[in-house]
Amino acid sequence: MKSLSLLAVALAIAIPAAPSAAMVARSGDRVTVDADEVIDDDLLATGMSVDIKGQVTGDVIAFAQTVMITGPVGGSVMAAARTVTIEGPVEGSVRAAGESVRYRAPVGHNVLSAGSTIDVEEGCQIGRDAHLAGNFCRFAGSARALTAAANNLAIEDGIAGDVVAYVESLELKPTAKVGGDLVYTSKREAEIDPSLVAGRIQHKLPKEPPKRRGGRPWKMLFVLASGFVTGLVLVVTMPRISRSVAEAPLLRPGASLGWGALVFAATPVLAIIVCVTIVGLPLGLIALVSWGIALYIGYVFAAMSVGRALLGWARRRRRVSLVWGLLLGLVVLILLRMIPFIGGFLILVAIVWGIGSMVTQLRPGPQPAAAAPPPTAPMEEPT
Repeated sequence: MKSLSLLAVALAIAIPAAPSAAMVARSGDRVTVDADEVIDDDLLATGMSVDIKGQVTGDVIAFAQTVMITGPVGGSVMAAARTVTIEGPVEGSVRAAGESVRYRAPVGHNVLSAGSTIDVEEGCQIGRDAHLAGNFCRFAGSARALTAAANNLAIEDGIAGDVVAYVESLELKPTAKVGGDLVYTSKREAEIDPSLVAGRIQHKLPKEPPKRRGGRPWKMLFVLASGFVTGLVLVVTMPRISRSVAEAPLLRPGASLGWGALVFAATPVLAIIVCVTIVGLPLGLIALVSWGIALYIGYVFAAMSVGRALLGWARRRRRVSLVWGLLLGLVVLILLRMIPFIGGFLILVAIVWGIGSMVTQLRPGPQPAAAAPPPTAPMEEPT
């Protein structure tokens, strides 16, 4: 049942974000859409930084360290970066995650954001609902309804309908106005001026989580052991391919993220379309099963890449064992998964990264050669 739930969530994310077959794909260290440029299609942009100043008539999918959108977008936006800034109007919805996410322009439909700091500024009028999850969330725009999970939530402007919040600290500024009910769950009661809320104000105490009986450590140990065994089989049976795929995210980060996002989003959608026909049902089911297997193998290769990068940095960029890199990477990903709010998203990015590295290395065509190690560096065997 849990696997089916996860698949349903993945499909819910992938279907609205799936790009069309004729989409425009751009990658590189810096991806820029100039102010006088018009992209009359969907746009997939991956790199170190993405700066969209011109107009995009379709959807925008962006993965980078910094994503800045100042031009108008006719469709929806899905962005993941350390810093995401939306300064141009978006006619559809925005799904964004990062360390810092800022909204400074109107959004026609819904906003769904996760991050450490989420700032919805005065210029952001949201046509429908806002769903926020972060450490500090400031809402100074307007929306039909607001749902938030945060350590600190500050509301400074108007919400036409209800507000539902799960918080440590809640503050309504004198300029705030809630047109419906305010229901918040917190360990402490907030000081709220009743005149700012048209409906009822309800404070709920959080439920105490059930005490675990050692299940989580065993679960983490199982994840570590199963990932290590899977990776070990890959390294032993395909050492050259394993090393090549593990190096791909470091050699071609933009291409790996781009191809990974495309495969992650498009595969389940195409498989469901094929399943609609009776003849294509077996093929569609095989594609869905293969997609699930690819997600797990992508996770393993992402762990291998992360671990080798950390060990290589510690050893001054000398080549290191795939096996030790795999073990360290799995531990790092398990620790990242435990980060509140954004842990699951970080793992999703790692999986997409790993899938993309497989595609870039296994698809036909010339591949970039790996950088040669320094002559004085001792070499180790892949295993």
